[in-house]
Amino acid sequence: MNEYGYGPNGALIHCMETVVDDYEWFDKAIGDHDGDYLLIDLPGQIELYEIDILLNYYEDADFMDEEVDMNDGDQTGDN
Repeated sequence: MNEYGYGPNGALIHCMETVVDDYEWFDKAIGDHDGDYLLIDLPGQIELYEIDILLNYYEDADFMDEEVDMNDGDQTGDN
């Protein structure tokens, strides 16, 4: 954040863009999970992942069959 002058959300977006630009590294880092479940926990606010380029890449590569969005229970009701 300090190096690029980003705030928390800008830093998360920059990190995701970096992973997308170098998805081969990410692909190698997670390894072969054929037949297993792979849970990827994405930190931050959900709107940072609305575009979800990386998830679309793996879905298009027939890696993912399902995607589940989970939210805090206290964020789902009227207050």
